[in-house]
Amino acid sequence: MTAKANNNQFSLQIGEDRAMLIICIGIAFIFWLLVKLSQQYPTKKAVTINYTLPEGKALSTLPPTDLTVSLSGNGWDLMYEYFSNPKLMLFFDLRQVSQLDLNRGQLTNAIEEQLSTSDINILQINHDRLFFELEDLLEQKVPIVLKSQLSFSDDYQLKDTIRITPDSIVLQ
Repeated sequence: MTAKANNNQFSLQIGEDRAMLIICIGIAFIFWLLVKLSQQYPTKKAVTINYTLPEGKALSTLPPTDLTVSLSGNGWDLMYEYFSNPKLMLFFDLRQVSQLDLNRGQLTNAIEEQLSTSDINILQINHDRLFFELEDLLEQKVPIVLKSQLSFSDDYQLKDTIRITPDSIVLQ
C-alpha cells in the first residue's frame, strides 16, 4: 500500500490482496448487519403528554407529563421508528369534558396510532391509568409580610422604613 501526494491531489494505491480483503470485510459487514437487524429487540421510548385546558379551569391533580413505553420489534422497524418519529406525543383536548379517564387499553391504542409502523408491539406502559379532572381556577391575593427582627452591628442603623416590593402576590 502506497500513498502519493502530487499537486494537491492525494492518491492511495492498495495492493490486490489488500483490496480483496477490504471487499470481503465489507461483504461480511453487510451480511452481519442484515442478520442483526432482522432479529427481535426490546426497547423503551418516552411519550410526552400534552393537554389543552379551557379558560378558567385547572387540573385538580397534576397528571404525569410523560410515559415510558416498552416496545418490541425487529431491528429494521425499530431503526425506522427511531429516525422517522424520534418523539412520541399524545394530545388530549379537555375543553369539551370535565373529566377524562384513560385506561391501559386506551393509552395503548393512542400510542399505537403515533407509531410509524404497526409491526412494533407495545409490551408495557409505566402508568396503568391517566385521570384528568377539571375544577374552577381560583385566585387569591396574599400580602407579603416581613416576619423578622432586624439587628445591626455597632455604628450601623436603619436609614428608612423597610419596604417590600411587591406588597402582595396572586396565587392561582
